[in-house]
Amino acid sequence: MMMQWYARWRARREQRALERRQRAELAAEIGLPEDFLARLMSYRERRADELYQMLAALGLDVPDLKLHHAARLRMSVPCSECKTLQRCRLELAAGTARANYHAFCPNAAALDDLQGDIWRELKERRRKRLHPIVRHSSV
Repeated sequence: MMMQWYARWRARREQRALERRQRAELAAEIGLPEDFLARLMSYRERRADELYQMLAALGLDVPDLKLHHAARLRMSVPCSECKTLQRCRLELAAGTARANYHAFCPNAAALDDLQGDIWRELKERRRKRLHPIVRHSSV
């Protein structure tokens, strides 16, 4: 309990330390609205485990994909504000989250989109590997 309080206190302190202009620049740099960034910064470690466990349950824990990090950031806020945390934890523990997440997860649509994005990116990588660009030199 004390560790959670400290983590939230530290996150709020770091957020307040950023001047308004710096917050605006940071939000613009990562492509997020300022209010979203503020909520995300307060999220920090809260409920991060469930999000990562859900990503793993759905086979979406592919660390080297560029789009993956941005998607995780966007899913962090709904996850941190989740009203079905108990069910999420139960489904993850029972190994049934993959089959049932549409029924309870506020990120279900985002997770579906991420699955599609990852599938397309992996397919494109495979296509490039199988059919490399051949350059003809003019002699």
